[in-house]
Amino acid sequence: MLLASAGIGSAWLVGIAVPAAPYRLWFVAFGVISLVAGGILLARQQARAARCGADGRCVPTALRAATLVGLVVGGVLLWLGYRYA
Repeated sequence: MLLASAGIGSAWLVGIAVPAAPYRLWFVAFGVISLVAGGILLARQQARAARCGADGRCVPTALRAATLVGLVVGGVLLWLGYRYA
């Protein structure tokens, strides 16, 4: 529905989804591993910013926020893909 509201048809996704269906568990596992790796990288960014001092200028706040938003969006998409596929 989101794609349709943006003017992008989603019928072409069937051509990808049908052959990929047997590998769904592997794709979900890869997504989980990627999100865990992203969480580890975010934790490292936070630790580096904490060591930098009060202002945390070693790692920009915008970068840490963008990483967090990306991880949250990725987690939601992973859950939706698992739940509704």
